[in-house]
Amino acid sequence: MGNVLETQKITKYFGGLTAVDHVDIQVPEGSIVSIIGPNGAGKTTLFNCLTGFYEPDEGNMWFKGQSLVGLSPDRVTELGISRTYQNIRLFPSMTAVENIMVGMQPHLRSGPIEAIFTWLPHGPRERKKRILEFGIILPLLLLGIALLGRSVLDNIMPGLGTAVRMAVIAAAGIMALLYWLYGIILLVSWVSKTKTSLRLLKALAIFVVTLLYPPVLYLIASRLLAGVEGNAMTSKEEERMAINEAVRLLNFVGLKGLGNQLARNLPYGEQRRLEIARALANKPALLLLDEPTAGMNPQESADMMHFIRRLRDELSITILLIEHDMRVVMGISENINVLDFGVKIAEGTPEQIQKNTRVIEAYLGRGAASGLGDAATATAVS
Repeated sequence: MGNVLETQKITKYFGGLTAVDHVDIQVPEGSIVSIIGPNGAGKTTLFNCLTGFYEPDEGNMWFKGQSLVGLSPDRVTELGISRTYQNIRLFPSMTAVENIMVGMQPHLRSGPIEAIFTWLPHGPRERKKRILEFGIILPLLLLGIALLGRSVLDNIMPGLGTAVRMAVIAAAGIMALLYWLYGIILLVSWVSKTKTSLRLLKALAIFVVTLLYPPVLYLIASRLLAGVEGNAMTSKEEERMAINEAVRLLNFVGLKGLGNQLARNLPYGEQRRLEIARALANKPALLLLDEPTAGMNPQESADMMHFIRRLRDELSITILLIEHDMRVVMGISENINVLDFGVKIAEGTPEQIQKNTRVIEAYLGRGAASGLGDAATATAVS
């Protein structure tokens, strides 16, 4: 397996401060990789670059071979990267289920049209098809321009204003006619899929109603046909599916029965798990965890370690985490990257990092070396 994530000389400046300085990181697919370093080392800044919150000033980064530079956070999420935050960022006044459903947004297809026509299957994700659908309002816009802009056209083009208006009206009529004819073809195709009397009656009713504004026939017929051919869901069906998936994720992260609880009413550790559940709702290939055990007691940290292993082993998710708890880092990491003042000063296995002189002196201190060894031994025993 190759690397799911790679960075090459990623650099980020804030004025005269270099927060991340030519950092190279490789994250093999299916691995658990940690980033450690003192406060202010640039760890979270690197996460923010990876997820589109910051654009790096130098360097490049790739997720499954695709560059992430210049992509917005929502686009990065759509590619399959999810994250949690050092300070929990849930929606406190929303329920646990609703918080998770927010994380599903990249995979939900219902939009404003579905909100109006709730009985219609959801529309296409392809940009060209979406533009074609929204084009049904263009005839109305052209008519509005022709009628409301009469005085403006006469002032700009005296003597030609009437001719221009008529041309615009003709264009609107032709466009409306084309949408209508295409809609008729699609409606006939939809009826022919089963040829039942009920479907024929529905088609006739749709045809008559849409005569009020014929281009709408294309929108409705194309959606109905897509629902038959692609098993597309209506917005109500998709909402039910999303709720069921949110409940499943709640159960997976150990929050069974808490779906209707407001996020702010959950204990700290459960809020951490809820935030991870929201990140999992995106069905990520790569999960970035920013200090997942911060503020936890030793038992909660140990439980979180086992849970992170489950994420990797049961869901086949690659994990990159920032963590200060050395017991956690040494216990679950297969590879560790160490940052100090924005510079990567070391990389290796937990055993190699424990013995690295530069890490001990610059970050951990000489007295911490033996402590790391004890932590690793204790974790192995447990």
